Amino acid sequence: MPNYQVIDKRGIPFNGQTLKLGQTFIQPAHGAQVRAWLRFQQIREVKPVEPKQTASGTTATPPAQKPVVDVSDAARKLAEEHSIDLATIKGTGSDGTIIKADVEAAIEAAKN
Repeated sequence: MPNYQVIDKRGIPFNGQTLKLGQTFIQPAHGAQVRAWLRFQQIREVKPVEPKQTASGTTATPPAQKPVVDVSDAARKLAEEHSIDLATIKGTGSDGTIIKADVEAAIEAAKN
């Protein structure tokens, strides 16, 4: 069963709680909800990382994953409409947020 990680800075509501940015979870029984989150680029599939044994025989903890940048709602919607992968865009908004202008530039670059 695949694992997923929340990449939406706002988190996502699920069963009366909020799954927070960076939180990893196993696919719940609600497969349609997971597909919607994937489509709207609110989560991403991640491979589970197995702890590795060190030379001393202890278990090493896996490194933390790189934080994900925020995406404005308008940019997310426009990227979805044009099938643009937000992971390929460098955000120019505050704190590296991907804004609508960034997606518009990616659409223009794809045309050329």
